[in-house]
Amino acid sequence: MGAWTHGAKAVFKFDNAAGVLTDISSYLTSVALKSAADQIDKTVKGDRWNVYLVISRDITITLQGHFDGDVNTNILSVFALANLGALGEVALRSWEYGPLGQVAGKPQMLGEAYLTEFNVEATLDTPVNWTAILLVTNGMTIGNY
Repeated sequence: MGAWTHGAKAVFKFDNAAGVLTDISSYLTSVALKSAADQIDKTVKGDRWNVYLVISRDITITLQGHFDGDVNTNILSVFALANLGALGEVALRSWEYGPLGQVAGKPQMLGEAYLTEFNVEATLDTPVNWTAILLVTNGMTIGNY
């Protein structure tokens, strides 16, 4: 069994406007990758246990960070440009995630996603934060660096 580790070395990359994976890890306070299944309940009256059929899976990635107007022009441009595809449609962008860092032998997740939300929230007495939500399309590839 491997040793427990924290996420301080996590690496997240997202396509910039030129289609080049850009390391945005220094702008992040958290990365959450969530996989959920849509299912149909096939239980028949009289069955002792419920029976389900999984029909599809969704993967979303939620990115969060502290907003700094002087520093975050890069993060704003990455996410603003992610929404600009051909003829104003939302653009499909590549991403790469290394929850334990970008180290040989450590897990690497890859895929393509649409930016579905980008929010900047300012509340009194707390840092201004931003949140971006990516909707992964066509699954993801899991391997190692």
